[in-house]
Amino acid sequence: MPTSPQNAEQDPIRYWSELGQRHALASRYDEAIADFENVLRLAADHVLARAWLAALQHASGNPAAGYRPAEMIVESRPADAALLQRLSAWVVERADLVQDPADKTTHGGRQSGELRAGDGPLAAELQELLAAEVCEILELPEPGVASLAAQGLRISAWTVILDSGGYQDIHIHQAGVLSGVFYLKIPPMSGSEHAGCLLFPHTVPWLPPRAGVRPPPPWPVRPESGLLLLFPSYLWHRTEPFRSDEPRICIAFDVLPGAPARHADQ
Repeated sequence: MPTSPQNAEQDPIRYWSELGQRHALASRYDEAIADFENVLRLAADHVLARAWLAALQHASGNPAAGYRPAEMIVESRPADAALLQRLSAWVVERADLVQDPADKTTHGGRQSGELRAGDGPLAAELQELLAAEVCEILELPEPGVASLAAQGLRISAWTVILDSGGYQDIHIHQAGVLSGVFYLKIPPMSGSEHAGCLLFPHTVPWLPPRAGVRPPPPWPVRPESGLLLLFPSYLWHRTEPFRSDEPRICIAFDVLPGAPARHADQ
């Protein structure tokens, strides 16, 4: 869409978002920040605008105005070893696992379709477990899928199995309100300092650096079997490649408004 005054009137959110990206890629940081602030004035829950704005603010040397992943990631450990083992065995046998799906960010691994509650008792138990954790974060009076549904929310979950050398490209979850990852089986991993870690980048690699500003390093989260993470869907994140004799198995999920929607990766 050409950025013209006429388009600004027809679809102002798209107009300001596309203009912001153009200004950002042209190193016109101040103008890009103003553009994305315009988007958020029109749509406060616009995930892509929040993601770009945070990255621009950090790259501008103004982290106080951006985000602090260390303060925004919530950790829990909601399952015992027996449930983790049952879930791991279930997801690795799914028939819908796809190797390096072309439209996802998974490389060197397999990714499933949506894990629906109707897939069986274990799938329903997983949905209730994830919903209970989300309800606690949202401070809802009752935990579970029904409580989320009463708020117009649902969980879309899928599994990601990374083999040695596998990783996830940098991305956000544009459809989500909250996103998360539940680690089922994490083997010993070697490689770089953050091998196998989930990294929350403060900036994005395609954003031109600002002269004289050194952005902060990524915030790493080292996965552990049984660890569940929840974070805002607009946080840019990726995983670091690793070496291991066993796969790294997790369940990723989004908290989505309304009807079922396509999910992003984890």
